[in-house]
Amino acid sequence: MRYKVELPADVERFVRACSPEDENAFWEALKEVRRNPIGASLPIRDPRLSRYMARFFRFGPHVAVFRLDVGRDTIRVMECRRAQPPEDVEPAPPSTPDG
Repeated sequence: MRYKVELPADVERFVRACSPEDENAFWEALKEVRRNPIGASLPIRDPRLSRYMARFFRFGPHVAVFRLDVGRDTIRVMECRRAQPPEDVEPAPPSTPDG
């Protein structure tokens, strides 16, 4: 089943402001999410956007947070933003010329 998609104006503006590669990555990722919303995304809790659990998918260095409404067969993308690096990953040490 393919879900319908709702994109608010601010989400469309964000995507259009991305590089062409990132914009293409958004549409490709969204196509996968429409086919398989649970398998192509991860859960996220963001009380700023919803008191309920939401889901997100990555595209380029960004994430799109969406709400899945199974009863209406709809995916509503609530926000796109730059992805934050994982907090538990330490940066790799600088490489030296000796290897």
